[in-house]
Amino acid sequence: MAARATVSAGMAYQKCPRPTLVQTLIFKKSWFDPIEVVEWLDKYDIDPIEILETGPSYRARLHSPRAFEKNLFRTIRLGRGTSNVSAVVGCPKPALYAREKARRERLKKARAKARKVAKR
Repeated sequence: MAARATVSAGMAYQKCPRPTLVQTLIFKKSWFDPIEVVEWLDKYDIDPIEILETGPSYRARLHSPRAFEKNLFRTIRLGRGTSNVSAVVGCPKPALYAREKARRERLKKARAKARKVAKR
């Protein structure tokens, strides 16, 4: 499914020809301390390339912004109501998309193999 992202204020939408990916997760400092951020990431088996501290938040960067098409990012809230975790999603460049697709296939095969071993 092609995602839509705003190019800039007042301009038309551009469509991403590939499925979007999460580039960064944003955690509100008013709800999370650094240890809780790491625990949240571990709980969901997410391995960021770096965790940055900004004014009002901690940002767990999953991919470099350079791996995404310019001006095709948007921020979404995770969960219902007023969420304390947000995600910056973007349109990946073809190389990143291919790499992520291959990684997902490897994980899918590994999980299937683990299920077969567990059934024995």
